[in-house]
Amino acid sequence: MFDCYQHVYREQDAGNNLPVFSPDGSHLAFIKWRNTADGDIWLADPDGRNATQLTANPAMESMPSWLPGGDRLAFLTDRTGHREVWSIPANGGPETPLRDVDPDLEYARLSPDGTRLAFHLRKGGMMNVWVAPVGPDQPKQLTFDRELMGFPCLVAAKRPHRLRAVGIERQRVGHGPGTGEPLTAVRPRRRSARL
Repeated sequence: MFDCYQHVYREQDAGNNLPVFSPDGSHLAFIKWRNTADGDIWLADPDGRNATQLTANPAMESMPSWLPGGDRLAFLTDRTGHREVWSIPANGGPETPLRDVDPDLEYARLSPDGTRLAFHLRKGGMMNVWVAPVGPDQPKQLTFDRELMGFPCLVAAKRPHRLRAVGIERQRVGHGPGTGEPLTAVRPRRRSARL
C-alpha cells in the first residue's frame, strides 16, 4: 500500500502543509517549504505521488484554494511587497493577480463557487474574520472580537454559503496559589454565520 504521508510529508529538506484536494478529488495542492526558500505551491496525485512544483517565485506563496472546475488554483503571495491573492492554471502557466484585498491580509480561503474570499486581518491589534468578493467590492468585517477570531473557511451547502471560523475564548477561573495572580483558561470557540 502506498503511503501518501511518506511521499508528501517526509522530505528532509522541506516542510509541507495546508493540503487541499481538488473539487473532483483527483489532485492534492499543498505548500512546500524549503530550507533555502519561501513556500511554493505544489500539486500531487491524491496518494502523494507525482508531486510537481507550480509556483517558483522567490517570494512566499501559500494558502492554495481551488477555483470551481479544478482547472485553476488561487493562492496567497507577497511578491509585490504585501500579500495578495493570485491564481495559476493547475497544469502550470502564467500566474495572474486575482484580488488585492488589504496589505495586512492573512489566511485567505476561496469559497467553493470561487466568488468570495474569507480571510482574517489584524486591525487595531485584534484578528477578526472578513469576507470580500473576488471582484472590486469592499471587504466586510464579520466578527468583532476583542480576543482572536480567524482561520475562516467558506463551506458549500444547500443553503447559501456559510462561514466557519475558529477563535479563542478566555475565561477567568480563579487566582494563582500564593500569588493572587488571576488565572485564565483559554478554550477553542467556533462561529458560524450565513453570508
